[in-house]
Amino acid sequence: MFLNILPVLFHVNHPLLPGFTSRSAPSGIVNFTIDKPRMKQLQRLSRSFQHKTTDTLTRPDVIGLYVMGSPGTLAQSSTSDIDVWLVYRNGLTVEAVNALGDKAKAVSAAAAELGIDLHFFPLNAARFRKQAQQRQADSEDSGTAQHYVLLDEFYRTCVYLAGAWPLWWLIPPDCEQTYDATARLLAEKRFIRSRDYVDFGGCPKVPENEFIGAGLWQLYKSIDSPYKSLLKLSLMECYARRSELTDAPEVSTMPLCVSFKAQIYRDEVSADQLDPYLMLYWYLERCLTHLNMADRLALVRQSFYMKAGTRLSTKAGSARGDWKARLLQQTVDSFDWSNDFLRYLDRHGQWKTNEVVVEQRKLVQALTASYRFLSSLARSRQSTAAISARDVHLLGRKLYAQFQRKAGKLELINSGINSDLSEQQLTFELKINEGGAQWEVRNGEHQLLRDSESLIELLAWCHLNGQLRPHTSVRMVVDDSRDEEQAKHFHAYHAISLAELQQLIQTLNSEIGFTASDMPAAPQAAYLEPATLRKTIIFLNVGVDPLGRLTEKGLSMVSNRTDPLSFSEERIGLVSSVDLLISNSWNEVSVLRFESGDTLMQCLRFLLASKSETLPVVVCFCHSRALALSQRVGQLCRQLLTTSWDRYVIEQDKRLFLLEREVAAEGKSAEVKLLALNDADALVQALARPKSRFMRLVVDDYALPRHSLKAVAPLNEAEAIQLCFDYSPVNRAVYWAFDEFGTLTSGELSWSNHWAFDAVGRYCSNALLVFIRNALDKLQMQIDSASESPVSQVNCFAVGDLPVSRNLTVSARDEAQNAQQLSRQTTRRISQLSLDQPIWESQLTGIRIIAHVMNAADRGQDSFTLNGCILGFDLYCEHMVFTHKTGLDGSLVELARYLATGANGKSALRPFAIVDLSLPVDASGDRIGRELADYLKCRDWIERGLWKCASTGSLD
Repeated sequence: MFLNILPVLFHVNHPLLPGFTSRSAPSGIVNFTIDKPRMKQLQRLSRSFQHKTTDTLTRPDVIGLYVMGSPGTLAQSSTSDIDVWLVYRNGLTVEAVNALGDKAKAVSAAAAELGIDLHFFPLNAARFRKQAQQRQADSEDSGTAQHYVLLDEFYRTCVYLAGAWPLWWLIPPDCEQTYDATARLLAEKRFIRSRDYVDFGGCPKVPENEFIGAGLWQLYKSIDSPYKSLLKLSLMECYARRSELTDAPEVSTMPLCVSFKAQIYRDEVSADQLDPYLMLYWYLERCLTHLNMADRLALVRQSFYMKAGTRLSTKAGSARGDWKARLLQQTVDSFDWSNDFLRYLDRHGQWKTNEVVVEQRKLVQALTASYRFLSSLARSRQSTAAISARDVHLLGRKLYAQFQRKAGKLELINSGINSDLSEQQLTFELKINEGGAQWEVRNGEHQLLRDSESLIELLAWCHLNGQLRPHTSVRMVVDDSRDEEQAKHFHAYHAISLAELQQLIQTLNSEIGFTASDMPAAPQAAYLEPATLRKTIIFLNVGVDPLGRLTEKGLSMVSNRTDPLSFSEERIGLVSSVDLLISNSWNEVSVLRFESGDTLMQCLRFLLASKSETLPVVVCFCHSRALALSQRVGQLCRQLLTTSWDRYVIEQDKRLFLLEREVAAEGKSAEVKLLALNDADALVQALARPKSRFMRLVVDDYALPRHSLKAVAPLNEAEAIQLCFDYSPVNRAVYWAFDEFGTLTSGELSWSNHWAFDAVGRYCSNALLVFIRNALDKLQMQIDSASESPVSQVNCFAVGDLPVSRNLTVSARDEAQNAQQLSRQTTRRISQLSLDQPIWESQLTGIRIIAHVMNAADRGQDSFTLNGCILGFDLYCEHMVFTHKTGLDGSLVELARYLATGANGKSALRPFAIVDLSLPVDASGDRIGRELADYLKCRDWIERGLWKCASTGSLD
């Protein structure tokens, strides 16, 4: 009934009728009036509805309504949808077209309430004929993928509802090649009136440039309707092979719609002969038989039968008087199928996992083989694809998301074959050997469904594909048939209790919720962008006990050091394995397992590189410290994903890990590097590597608890020099300097017990500030003398108290106490020191250095290399020059001897400080000193050399 009254809903705008949006919406259908039978049906819906036949529009907005596809054919079933072409007149404004589209959506919604799956395709016939219709591919519309393919199907399946008649029916089949000329002749001779027909154009052939687009579209539609898509894609392949069919008189090389029209023109109007889907099958059978494609024909026959949706092996399906059953039986009788095979097909609603997997693989293999043939044919003939680049991009990504196999991706096997794969019972079995653990899942009949190293992968696969339902009984089995050699590997694993298994299943149910059959469709816009993570779940230590050796003995470990990543005084990392379940914006679901090496760090690096949009859910149900582990890893993920950083330091399992964000290349996402470092010294060296941009350093809350770098790290800022002093060691100050790029330099300011003046540390610190000022001046001149320096300020800090007295002798015990205090100290800003008024000159002898580039042949054991260049140095102290020509070792000895003159004590040096350094350019004219860290490295290296000369007795 709904189809019968459908024209009325677009002929008038009445608030009592389904789909009403507004009285101003386009209305009126050409050559249509509401007859009495329709009026009675309308009044059943709304008794007060009235319409006067005199209420006619002078210019109707709708040209016609036409149903296409399976309705009314052998292939129509209770699940078939209804596609309607809604053709509107020329001259409608964009606003009017949009209003008509809104009304069509409202009518579709009203039909859905009655259980009818109704889709409208508004179009302008003139623009469609010129292929200028602005259409884009979506879940129902093929967009620019196929024009003549669509027209061919429309003409042979069209059911006229109301409006103008398609002009194509008035063009004799013999005139299909001269369609336009014949149409003009009919109009000029006034055999037809323009208001009585609508012209969608002729369909003399399907051009080769549509094969790629049509193939892509049918592959995409096969996700939900594999059998229907196989029939249509096979038809495309037969059209493409028409040159191979010229010697087969029983096969027409014209499109199927022309053969359909020819039969009618020959007065062959039997409903059985004209059924569009039956005509399609017989055409495919003739073509595939001639092409010797027996396997494809067998699959086409099966697809045709499944699409018909009538079960002939049942009494209801073979009931007398059912025209569909009669016609289908006549056709199937020619297939030579056995009764057993027919019953097997009819019980497809009861197929389970293994049967569906076999069926799906057959279909996908045939579909992809057909598409590959079409695309290779188009490329070999250099056909320009009719499909737009946008639609190719969109459909290609949809197909990639559905069919592409990659590591960890869960294959969705429940697409359009059987909607119920649920099992009454599932058994998960753990097998352990020297290579690790292997999980298997079997159904109640003990059939192996899938195996994997990851239990989460099996659970997620069963959940998504519908085998694991709330009513499913779940069992756990552990294979204990291991010999002594295998037994030694068992300590790290444990049989998951049924309670733990249920917790994992509940997590999947609550966090994922949907299965493949009811998965929400990804929006079209998602496929126009690279896939991004939408949901992430981190499962820690599934099937693993990180303290398994102790657990087997009934022991547990207790410690004040509670960080699960560096637990107890042994600093044990308790994350043994990580299962990462991810779903992305393309509806791909994957499970990645990390169980060797630095598992957690690998997982975090993957998440960071994938640009996760949401924080992961972290769960852990293992035997040892499960809650602490999930909370700690969750906190770490929040820090990494929500705070600003370029370098992040994490401590785990006796080591330090440095995560670094690299600069993204154009068109690519930024990479994240992971460095594993044995100790803090290695970390300092890694942070000292030159950078071309500012990189903010963040140290995890639990990392480096007793190290000065933990306190220093928060100080680095862009466009500023951060200098922090630690005066706790004896006779020296350790300094930490972050330059304008965040590169860290760590060095020492050393002095002798014989430097007997107050505030020696303050004087040495001031001398370092002067050195930094001079270095910044040189860097500024090298960049651009006319621009402002990128360094806006130099900030000074101290860890602990700045020494102000001459009490410089500290015992080993006192130094240990100082170290303990240091671990509890926090950084604090000290007074800003003026660089314009140096205070070092009254107490320290200044040293200035000029560096030179040396030849490789002159390189000695005492040479220094910076940014690939070997450097020599001229050392200037007061009125003396110590040149690099004598070798740096020699010049340092000479300078040390000079500084020893007048010093108070044997093997002692006068108070000195390196306050200036000039670095050269290399052979290509590029500067060698590129950042402040380069200058500080040179300074520290030379100062260490001077103290070495004093300590080795070279001054005598």
